[in-house]
Amino acid sequence: PEMSARHLELSGDLEGALRYLLRAGDRAISFSAHDEALAPLEQALEIVESLPPSPDRDDSELEVLVRLGVPTTALYGYGSPAAEGGYARAQELADRVGQHSGASQALYGLHRTRMLQAKYSQAEDLSRRLAALAEANPQQVEFEVGAARALGSLEFYLGREQSVTCSHECAAGGKQTADESPDPAERTGTRATALRGKGPK
Repeated sequence: PEMSARHLELSGDLEGALRYLLRAGDRAISFSAHDEALAPLEQALEIVESLPPSPDRDDSELEVLVRLGVPTTALYGYGSPAAEGGYARAQELADRVGQHSGASQALYGLHRTRMLQAKYSQAEDLSRRLAALAEANPQQVEFEVGAARALGSLEFYLGREQSVTCSHECAAGGKQTADESPDPAERTGTRATALRGKGPK
């Protein structure tokens, strides 16, 4: 795929080159060859950044950044500047284009970054946004699972043990949720009282 992408790029078919580079990155990630995934995905990002501003360009950049987050965090960690910058940019793009799937992945990655930097208030805000996104898209089960994982991890770090069990059971498919609650946090399996700061610290 990399050689085909190079030929397409030289011929001016940047869209075709992007497809092949993303395919190469995905293939390397599927084998956990994260160091091999970086080069094609970084090349894809360079191509996207050379394009003129447009909604399609933003969509493409978001797609590349979300993919790039996998090898970046595997090799350098969620707390690395590369991971933080990539997920922050992805979140900005997701907000701009209204792309929910990219938004979920970007928010989750940025949440992990902030949590491991001990920036818990920012992590909690991102958890709330994940919960709200899951609430607004009930058909996307993966959104609910991601929100529950984010909320449960944060509760664990903050020592809110009673809420952690519920969050992780929801993430595992236990569905211990309060479906009648208007609070998105409860819909994703986490106590609203804890999220409002009333739980044990």
